Amino acid sequence: SDPFSDQIFIKITTLSVKVMRRMILMGMPRLSNRHGMKFMENLPIYMEEILNFISKNQMYQSDACILFNDQLKACAQTALDVQEQYPLTFGPYLKKLMTFFDQCCTKIDKSQFQFFNKFLIKSMNFLRSVIECEAYCSGDVYIDRLSDRDKPESPDMFNKIRDSIEEFWANGKAETLSEHIVSHFFPLSPKEVSSWAEDPETY
Repeated sequence: SDPFSDQIFIKITTLSVKVMRRMILMGMPRLSNRHGMKFMENLPIYMEEILNFISKNQMYQSDACILFNDQLKACAQTALDVQEQYPLTFGPYLKKLMTFFDQCCTKIDKSQFQFFNKFLIKSMNFLRSVIECEAYCSGDVYIDRLSDRDKPESPDMFNKIRDSIEEFWANGKAETLSEHIVSHFFPLSPKEVSSWAEDPETY
């Protein structure tokens, strides 16, 4: 049978993502060893496949799409949690995931927002976390008090991370992304305005 229509398969892979997330947060496997590296390198690729499947089928209320959306949120939460806990060891995967989440925020339109809203919020939170990350801002001050589990193998990893972040946000990226988010996701439809006017607190 087609694994993408097999609900058992989807549930098992979602559980696998959650288990792997917990293992990494506990320090096993390390992000720098073979298993941790393979998982993090494949994470944006796998999320892209899920998005493509949902967009291709456009059956947002189908059981398969709903289950895949749950898995998508689990993957995004994994990226966010691991980046926050091991910011420097996360360095080799940072640029690819920043690019992926940025593309998600700009490619998903308002008609899909209701379905993907929680995933999009996690995408925005990931980018926010990178901007606010103490390790990326304070450099040597942070490195001096690193835990053993967040010791980058390369001594110049901090500089590579900083260069990647500066390159990513260059050429007005923040302004462009902010403008897209505000213009595409914030404006209310006439129906939404009516609902808000009738009961703002519930809306």
